[in-house]
Amino acid sequence: MLDIALQPKQLELARLMEARGPTVATWIGFGGALGGAKSGAIRRIMLARRGKYPRTIGVIMRRVLADVKENHIQKFWEEYPDLRKYYNATDFEIVLPNSSRIKFMYAESTQEVDRKFYGPEFFDIFIDQAEQFSEGELRTINTRNRAPGAPDGLCKMGLFFNPGGCGTEFLRRVFWLKQYHSHERASDYAFIQSYGWDNFEWMRGTGISEREYYSLSNDDRFQSFIERSPYGRKLNALPPSLRAGHLMGSFESFAGQYFAGVWDESKCILSVNETEQLIQPWWTRWTATDWGFAHNAVHLWFASGKLSPNDFERLLGGATQWPIDVVVVYRELVVNNTPEAEFASMMVNMTPADERRLIHREFLSPDAWAKRGSANTVAEQLGEVFRRHGLPRPDSADDDRIGGWRLLYNGFRQTCALRGATVDVERAQQGPLLLVSANCPQVISAMPLLTRDNIHAGKLEDVLKTSTVHDDVGDCLRYGHKSMLNPKPRPPREVQLQEICDRHQDPNARAMAVRRFEDQQNRRRHGPARNWRALNASGLGN
Repeated sequence: MLDIALQPKQLELARLMEARGPTVATWIGFGGALGGAKSGAIRRIMLARRGKYPRTIGVIMRRVLADVKENHIQKFWEEYPDLRKYYNATDFEIVLPNSSRIKFMYAESTQEVDRKFYGPEFFDIFIDQAEQFSEGELRTINTRNRAPGAPDGLCKMGLFFNPGGCGTEFLRRVFWLKQYHSHERASDYAFIQSYGWDNFEWMRGTGISEREYYSLSNDDRFQSFIERSPYGRKLNALPPSLRAGHLMGSFESFAGQYFAGVWDESKCILSVNETEQLIQPWWTRWTATDWGFAHNAVHLWFASGKLSPNDFERLLGGATQWPIDVVVVYRELVVNNTPEAEFASMMVNMTPADERRLIHREFLSPDAWAKRGSANTVAEQLGEVFRRHGLPRPDSADDDRIGGWRLLYNGFRQTCALRGATVDVERAQQGPLLLVSANCPQVISAMPLLTRDNIHAGKLEDVLKTSTVHDDVGDCLRYGHKSMLNPKPRPPREVQLQEICDRHQDPNARAMAVRRFEDQQNRRRHGPARNWRALNASGLGN
């Protein structure tokens, strides 16, 4: 008989795992902060349940095989050395005397997830570092979380995680924000927040017994952890942006966030009423689009202008003797699986008729010039709809990723530093404030979820590319902000004409494309100034 001891939070988790019935939670989240005994909970509860339920199969899974071996298989031998004789190294599984099995699995890609979870069924599936798996992958894995004859609700999917990977958007939504889509039931999800001070192992050797430690209040255990435990002192000494995630398990501020320290919702977000008061009719307006079909397609509306000292004090609560430049993202559209013409019509319909003539530029993701939804490119199809309704045809967006992310970072940094503050002339000239309207919930949700690329060598200054809506929203925001505030010069007219001729082999299609190009050039030649720098330099943005 194995001695399986559980700490209090692990015992709470075990009770959730044992609940059964049609309305009990079957997606169980556990984690948040570092050091909260997630891995230990996985092994102990998995072993207890395989012992309790004969002839059942449970899975312990991580992204990479080496991590499964180091963090679970080897740990099993250290904690329960008698289990080694039941281990089948070929199949990576422990076969217990009651015919239950603990399988160790990994999947480094979505294709591996699809292949490994196509046919088999598993009574329990426990995923360590679940934030490294996308929502789509987690849902695919969950389809195999079942067993013939098992009582309703007893088969469980355990997700053990720290915020910060590609799955954070989903995990944060269902476990922390408790926001559920129409096909989801709130009763299916339960979450236990764990902290380093929930785990007595960090206190061994500090002179306090386990019984004494767990008899303390939560606040007293926290204080003891950060004062007496070397690991606790280390976490408590981290910079604020890291401490919030590593020590306090925050889902709003965690390790690796690109905009850590500059994305403050209390300062960067405008209410709908504040947005209406802030944006003036004479301000420069433009739009940006990140095209996608199977992925999300995103369209954002921008406005830019200068705030007088009086308006800055009245609307943003600060004090200055100089005009303050401001950029506002004031409207959004996010769709998927939407054809090009339909998507363009949605953009048009969301732009009031009297506002359309004010839109100076549209910046479209560069790939839209190569992808074809029909005989024409995506850019051509969108542009034709825009033209019919008085909106500018698309220009290719500036896709300088690192430069674009840095410009966004500086914009939010200016907002946090200047809003509500007394501003000197030097700080006022360091670039515009970047504000987001409450009309843009997808932008607001995306900003804290964008993380630095610490996976690919030399990419730490870039944002990690993921197949998520917040990635698409972030790209669109970057296109619109970078392309307008730091526009690249257009190629000479002759070069642009040659590019059009190269793209169109049919003479009629080529002639029509050239005519559209000439019409667009005429509009630009006789229209108002087209970029933020030009407008503000000329005073037209005042």
